[in-house]
Amino acid sequence: MPGHAVGRVVVGLMVAVAVGLSAGVAGGQDRRDVPLVEDRIAVAGDTNSVGSDVDLADGLLVVGVPQARFGAGEVQVYRYRCGWELEAVLRDPSEPEPSSANLGRLVATDGEVIASGAPVGAITRGGPLGTSGTFVFEQVGPGFWEHTSLLATGSPFDLAVDGGRIGTLDAQGTPQVHRRTTTGDWVAEQIDVPQDASDGRSTGIDLDGDLLVTAANDGRVVVYERRGDRWSPDAHLDVPSLGHYGGEFAEFATVAVDGDRIAIGTTIGFEGAVHLFERDGDAWAGPTTIQAPEPEFFDRFGLDVALDGDRLVVGDGATGLGGTDIGFPIDAPEGVTVHERVGRGRWELRDDLAPSGARVGDDGSTAPSAAINGGRLAVGLPTIDGRDRGGVVVLDDLVAVEGSEAPAYWLVTADGHLCGFGEDDGPDAIADRRLSTTMTIVDAELSNDGVIALGDDGSMVAVGVRAAPARPTDLDGDPVAVMPDPDGTGAWVVSSTGDVAAIDADDVGSLDGLILNAPIVDATRTSDGEGLLLLAADGGVFALGSATFHGSIPGVLPLGTTLAAPVVSMVADPDGEGYVIFAADGGAFAFDADFHGSVPGVLPAGATLAAPIIGATTIAATPTEWGYLMVGADGGVFAFGDAGFLGSLGGNPPASPVVSLLG
Repeated sequence: MPGHAVGRVVVGLMVAVAVGLSAGVAGGQDRRDVPLVEDRIAVAGDTNSVGSDVDLADGLLVVGVPQARFGAGEVQVYRYRCGWELEAVLRDPSEPEPSSANLGRLVATDGEVIASGAPVGAITRGGPLGTSGTFVFEQVGPGFWEHTSLLATGSPFDLAVDGGRIGTLDAQGTPQVHRRTTTGDWVAEQIDVPQDASDGRSTGIDLDGDLLVTAANDGRVVVYERRGDRWSPDAHLDVPSLGHYGGEFAEFATVAVDGDRIAIGTTIGFEGAVHLFERDGDAWAGPTTIQAPEPEFFDRFGLDVALDGDRLVVGDGATGLGGTDIGFPIDAPEGVTVHERVGRGRWELRDDLAPSGARVGDDGSTAPSAAINGGRLAVGLPTIDGRDRGGVVVLDDLVAVEGSEAPAYWLVTADGHLCGFGEDDGPDAIADRRLSTTMTIVDAELSNDGVIALGDDGSMVAVGVRAAPARPTDLDGDPVAVMPDPDGTGAWVVSSTGDVAAIDADDVGSLDGLILNAPIVDATRTSDGEGLLLLAADGGVFALGSATFHGSIPGVLPLGTTLAAPVVSMVADPDGEGYVIFAADGGAFAFDADFHGSVPGVLPAGATLAAPIIGATTIAATPTEWGYLMVGADGGVFAFGDAGFLGSLGGNPPASPVVSLLG
């Protein structure tokens, strides 16, 4: 029966928690069969240097914008909160004097520290001389970053950040590592650089835990290992020569290290290659050499490399590292390739991307930079679509990965953003990401190994499952709800008329041909997975398959009365008996199920919701204790019973309304 007893409700700060993914493939899914979803970032700044360098750390995106304003550079920080939002703009604190024109030419972050190299001189064709060195910014609170140091690293040529350490190479190829002390100071650590390390000049550096790797343009790679505060050579690696353009030296060598794998990109003249090493016990095996999948004149494959687990990203383009001008206009493709490790020493091409038709500009502006973190790839394009303006593209991978903690619940927006809150033990982790840019999402549900989202045209997109179900071809009415079948191979799609399309799922019947008093607005699956409950806007309930009817709102309302607000959602009792119906004003109506409270029961007198409730989900704290969450179109979350509040978007509504709550 309907109830109005006051349950426990928690309203707190609206903070999204982004969860990164570890390497691996869930449920036997092959990433090469899953598309990357492109999300264009509207980066501020009217200059072709936007995106000269980029880096990612979980839900953080760092974008370098040298010479952004009146000759001064800056670093823009974006946070993913159901869409990318500008969180901070970091500048030289000595301004308004534009003393750091090239601040932003190099950027790196580990999520807590952002380092930006400000080189000077012709190395980066970057404008007037001025302050050089490595600017350090640290997070001092949610959304707040503070400049804490300017490291005396000379004119930095490359840099890396990991675990409270910053590694840099100066223009002469000399490596440095600075460590943050417990007092907040940055001190240089000793590096035992071998005297015979290289006849060339080191141009690439990367850090990962206790490993420091430098790569020189003569093909010599030095792997250092940290013991205390001292870095000592642990291995010397060699990569093959690329040719004889002006000698045996490559022009640039780039480096990426992740755990037991090292990638070295080398370019010379108009060609390039990437060489991969893997740790084998105490030694490094390799190299495995990868070249451009379709070599073209000017492609310069390997201008940037990034590694994350079993995934390698390679940047290419017709210009030198950091933007060296080749001296004449060109029109060659630039972009990135994504490669997947399929076995020891074996890598296969997964994607060859030229995001948003990116082209090298007529002025020979910089080639793309790339960063990868879990299922997300960021590409900085200092010139984009042939215009004299840069930009950044983020591509999300619709793959759930085993071995990580998953959010306790997610919000889904109409424009396809998936946002997780809190952490819960789950078989797969699905990070915050963009599900689609080609459809308007009307509903989404968790499946056994991921998420299925339904578009307003009946098409579907899947995250983490092997494949999205096919679009129903004969659905009568507008699609309003999707429910995955128990084994995750198919789904039921429900329409506003009560028609049900079973796609690779058992036929549970439908309301096709039945005249309804109000349209169907939601559906839920029974706990045994063999039945569906359909909900109409007037509170009518229809049981299909193994589902049992326990009552409806029209059946209990006094004659002549109506609800204060239409119903919008329903959930089944986790114990297999009964269900709870929710109205747009937050009213909750329990039928043979536990009532845990409602929004009208806890709102102060005269107060109303900022946005209507659009969905709900059950959260089982234990097998015998449970509660439910309600969500508004603005992303506000309300928790009742034993469902814990772990954050919402209510204080910072997304650009597109929330359409679904998953848990």
